[in-house]
Amino acid sequence: MPDENKYIKVLSIDGGGIRGLIPAMVLAEIERKTGDKIANMFDLMTGNSAGGIATLGLNVADQNRKPRFSAEKITEFFTKDGPVVFKKSPWKRVTSGFGILDEKYDHKPLVRVLKKYLGQNILETSVTRSLISTYDIYNRHPQFFKSWDKKYNKHNMWEIARATSAAPTYFEPIKLVVNEKKAVLVD
Repeated sequence: MPDENKYIKVLSIDGGGIRGLIPAMVLAEIERKTGDKIANMFDLMTGNSAGGIATLGLNVADQNRKPRFSAEKITEFFTKDGPVVFKKSPWKRVTSGFGILDEKYDHKPLVRVLKKYLGQNILETSVTRSLISTYDIYNRHPQFFKSWDKKYNKHNMWEIARATSAAPTYFEPIKLVVNEKKAVLVD
């Protein structure tokens, strides 16, 4: 963390599903104008849903502990992979009762895309301190994954991204063991 006498720079990235493209585009423009990657500009990054995915993507470290992805690369997640994630097969439409009886989208394409970008990186390897919020519907409390907290930072980034993006009616919840307790996590 920075010196106590200095300001702490926090970036909070809003969610909104496929509309996560908008903050990603703004961040890409900031990177173009500054010549630096977003994860290098902040002391803490946080997000929920699509904002959580963007936060995690921007904090994947390369072999030198520098940000692997630019914000421009995160825009690709939404523009190129978003249509794959939010594709409704005719079978899913029928089995979900057109979104009334079950989630509208299959979570498997989302998992494949998240693994493509986030790999097997764990939260503690984040370039910048990262905080991702979810809600545990099993234990009925908010769940905050913090990269600096040993209780939560051993989780794979893709799992946390899946949890923060599990919007009810869109994707089914994800079941994880968090701090040695069963959790069922949603956006």
